Amino acid sequence: MRNHERGGARSLPRSVGCWATSFGKQEYWESFYSGDTEDAKDFEWFCSYEDIEPFFRDFARPALEKPSPAALRPQLMIAGCGNSRLANEIYDDLSSDGIEVDIWNVDYAEAAIARARAVAGERPLKHVVADLRDLPEETFPENSFDVIVDKGTMDALFCAGGPSAQRCAEQLHKVLRPSGVMLVLSGVASSQELLQSFRDWTTILDGSPYITEEGEASINLRSRLFVFPK
Repeated sequence: MRNHERGGARSLPRSVGCWATSFGKQEYWESFYSGDTEDAKDFEWFCSYEDIEPFFRDFARPALEKPSPAALRPQLMIAGCGNSRLANEIYDDLSSDGIEVDIWNVDYAEAAIARARAVAGERPLKHVVADLRDLPEETFPENSFDVIVDKGTMDALFCAGGPSAQRCAEQLHKVLRPSGVMLVLSGVASSQELLQSFRDWTTILDGSPYITEEGEASINLRSRLFVFPK
């Protein structure tokens, strides 16, 4: 089994105050990622890609290995990337296996995208400032992504209250291609709340524990794993 005490992967930023109200505000994240704290420079929600990889392999890789015929190569979005290294580590993992993928880091905080671009180094990732609740069609056309990964973003949108989480789910459903898949890691919203936002999606994993054939258990992700194919 893996060592799940890796540094840099925590449940909540150390520097937050009243997170339940702050996390739903765009200005909070602009300030957070513009700061000089250690979390502003390097922070992973819940867990690292090393922890996620067994589940990514089971659920996301099949969609990337058989992309839409209309695409030159598979398209993968990190929805609400923050300053995470997730995109970098997915890129490195897939590249080592000869799988070419266009990976998009998307966040509505310009400061987050600046951080993500810096940690990406020379990797040919795409970095886009955009609000997941209102994705511009010229940049995010319908049925354009094979895989979408969210690690904590839906939780932040639940903190925003109102229809934010539902609007995000609708927008992501629109840009995900048929036979594509979305992986969501959530630790704040209840399973019932999250599934309600994704009620128009097919659900193959509803946050219940999942164990791979190799014995890796989703309960070690410090969050609940949801998988929604289209």
